[in-house]
Amino acid sequence: MTYQYCFDKSVNITETEATLLVAVMAVEALHGTTAIRMDGRYHFDPKRRVCEIDAKSQVGQDLNRIYTGFLQREFGPSAFTIQRLPTSHFPK
Repeated sequence: MTYQYCFDKSVNITETEATLLVAVMAVEALHGTTAIRMDGRYHFDPKRRVCEIDAKSQVGQDLNRIYTGFLQREFGPSAFTIQRLPTSHFPK
């Protein structure tokens, strides 16, 4: 499963990407560098104002939880929506 985050136009998209990178570092502290490299799949598309995170592994699930928590605290819960997608739309 993949989670897709869609950001409101009022949100600074550069800051949401920076928040993602901080969330990646937090998950790296929990699981280690190797686990992030192997299972921490995500794609950030600033033009579409979308971020997708693969949640098939525990690493991906933790990344989603931490990113969601950081986004809510920084921008508020109404600044973005989250959808579950059955398959990823990651670029090949």
